Amino acid sequence: MNSIKTYMIGIQSFLEFHEIDLPWENISRFYPPEIANNLRDRCIILLMISTGIRVGAIKSVKLKHLKKLTLHDRFKC
Repeated sequence: MNSIKTYMIGIQSFLEFHEIDLPWENISRFYPPEIANNLRDRCIILLMISTGIRVGAIKSVKLKHLKKLTLHDRFKC
């Protein structure tokens, strides 16, 4: 879940299209390490994305506040 790599791919494509060569192997060594590799962090990020909850409100969320949705619930209008 590292968006810097995604941005750099776009820049790399642009530069290659205009025939500008850069040592991408050396540049990629300076990318930050991958983040959110564990399940807990991924769940928190997905909760924030899907609900719009703020970072400060995460610590007050309890398990009883969450509702498990089934596939049938997902398509209700």
